[in-house]
Amino acid sequence: MTHVPIDLDGIEARSIASLPGRSEFGNDLFVYEDGQRMLAGASRTIRPHDGETGSEFRRRVEAIVIAIDGHKVKTVELSEEIRAGIIVQAQVAVRWPPEPAPIQDDGRLAGGRPTGPRGTRGA
Repeated sequence: MTHVPIDLDGIEARSIASLPGRSEFGNDLFVYEDGQRMLAGASRTIRPHDGETGSEFRRRVEAIVIAIDGHKVKTVELSEEIRAGIIVQAQVAVRWPPEPAPIQDDGRLAGGRPTGPRGTRGA
């Protein structure tokens, strides 16, 4: 699979099917075939811009999904998180044919909170 950077609404992707670096957080999906680590998909959570209405946000996310779906991917899925009837974020998941993904050197400390840092109570 050829890695071609794409830019969707200011969102940079690292391969033809991967999703945004602009999003707040995400997950990569790995499978193992004959002992080889393979990247087979990714999901990214996208949040509305400041001042963006629900319909504007949905249109922006839909444009991203349609643009990604135009690439050679297996599936593109969209999940919306709704609170009190208002869309608060969307998760876009993409699956593609597995491609080799060896573990790269990373000297940063692992860990932390998956939901990000929390404030101090009563401060």
